[in-house]
Amino acid sequence: WTSRCTAKVGMLRVVLVVALGLLVPYVEPSPSSLGCGRSVERGAIIMSSSVVESQFTSVQLAKGGVAIACDVGVLTAGDQGLTLQRGSTGSQYVIEAIATAGIGSWGIIGGTCDMERSISDSNKFTVPPSGQVKLRIAHSGQNKMVTTSKFCTYEVCAACTAAKYRSSSDCACANCPADSNSLAGSTAVSDCTCNKGFTGPNGGPCTVCGTGTYKSDLGDAPCTSCPTHSTSPQTSTTKTDQTACICNDGYGGANGETCTECSAGTYKSGTQCSNCPVNSNSPKLSTSVNDCECNAGSYGPNGGSCTACPTAKPFSEKGSTSSDACIATCSAGFTGSVPCTACPAGKYKQGAGDGACLPCPSGKVSESQSGALTDCECAVGTTGLNGVGATCVKCVAGKYKAATGEAACRSCADMASSAVGSDKQEDCKCNAGYSGPDGGACSPTVTATATGTSATATLVEMKISLPITKAEFTESKQEAFRSAVAATAIVAVADVTILNIEEMARRAASVHITTQVKASDSTAGNNIVANWDLAALNKNLATKGLKAAVMVTMPAVQGKETTAKPQSTAVPSTAMVTSSSCSLRGVTLISIVLSGVVSLVLLL
Repeated sequence: WTSRCTAKVGMLRVVLVVALGLLVPYVEPSPSSLGCGRSVERGAIIMSSSVVESQFTSVQLAKGGVAIACDVGVLTAGDQGLTLQRGSTGSQYVIEAIATAGIGSWGIIGGTCDMERSISDSNKFTVPPSGQVKLRIAHSGQNKMVTTSKFCTYEVCAACTAAKYRSSSDCACANCPADSNSLAGSTAVSDCTCNKGFTGPNGGPCTVCGTGTYKSDLGDAPCTSCPTHSTSPQTSTTKTDQTACICNDGYGGANGETCTECSAGTYKSGTQCSNCPVNSNSPKLSTSVNDCECNAGSYGPNGGSCTACPTAKPFSEKGSTSSDACIATCSAGFTGSVPCTACPAGKYKQGAGDGACLPCPSGKVSESQSGALTDCECAVGTTGLNGVGATCVKCVAGKYKAATGEAACRSCADMASSAVGSDKQEDCKCNAGYSGPDGGACSPTVTATATGTSATATLVEMKISLPITKAEFTESKQEAFRSAVAATAIVAVADVTILNIEEMARRAASVHITTQVKASDSTAGNNIVANWDLAALNKNLATKGLKAAVMVTMPAVQGKETTAKPQSTAVPSTAMVTSSSCSLRGVTLISIVLSGVVSLVLLL
């Protein structure tokens, strides 16, 4: 190998000997230009009578632009996309690559005469199945000496199996943290992602989804709230999809679907509400067939068959279990003479006869035909003993009670609060810094990252068709729609904006809703675009009482929003607002569009 540009190598085919005497197999020529009219064949190194090892020139492998240290780094069998990194080599160079398991695509890489990097340096290589990979670089100088680097040696390790990762600079594989998994060939603990039903950062630790939530994907995404009036048990470790959510007591519906209140005269049986037996009744939110009592004028076991009283004794109190309760005069819960009149709701009459119906104590309610003071129960939103002498107390903040009676008030989900005297689960709303459906589980709100005095968010826009007229799409239904979109995109409801509502006059009643979702950053925005799930959206719409939607245009990133902190500008609630800003030669332009009609530009 000489520094003269007129020398020629031509079609030379030789098997070359490295300084240490190692034979490198001959490989079918694939010329790689060295410049100056000369060429070198891949798989060969040009012999020189003067070869000097140098510590100043080096070559090593890299993956993703990150160097893999010589002699201490390891390679994973079958890994692809490795590239070369080299030090300064002067004018001409070749790179020798030796793989003990077969050279394959590893060969001689040619340099150039004009100080330009050889295009061959960009070649990408695949790690052989076993053994070692050795690299060194050689270059020529004006003194006709060939200088080589020390060999850079890598051990080739077998790829780690699934659920393991390369944990050190040797070939040992470590298990992923508990409740996480990884693909075969993983090389870092961060390749271990939380299993379905568990959440946490990549690399762990992973924790089971909390009560009232589930998670159907691998990764570090937060758990999703169950539909309203349903929950997932705290003890369950199989919260891998929405079917882990079961309807609460007194509510019927398939697991993971919309839960409906069991009305009076029904009770929860399995997952559905079933009718009480003939001639019996039950209060709403009943949980057992035994809550079904025979109506007045009949008798029988609770939850069983009811028999009408005989003609001679046609009256009995509701809930009577024996024919001995049948009498000839107006029974308890009825007043006057034959034909008897039922006591209205809020009143009761004890015993048989023509006595008057009496009002329940203050703060208590009763159903019609109530035949005892104990039928007067604490109203929804309050708790206490039935009857007289006991006061009904309002549920404290953070609790609610949706049924009458002596039952205790129920607590809202973690990180949710409700007002004093709340009478339904939906009164539980997530605290500041948390988001989730009313009455459901609450998760930390994803917010824009603050830098200095401003925060940047990514705006994602989509158009959704809903089978409803514009007149029917009231403010409350718009709020329900925004909540469903937020639950699907895993953002706070406040980060969902309806930009436009267009009624489709030529088709069946429907509206096209242009919707904007504000994501915390570009990564979150891209995740919404990539993982948008229409089926999940329709499930969330169903929990809000809305019909299934159709995507007119899929989500797409539309830009970024930079907001100053802590200053804010009040905008009339009647206007639909979009804003954008840019800087041009020291002049800031702020454009505000109100309802798509008036455009205002301020020069600051």
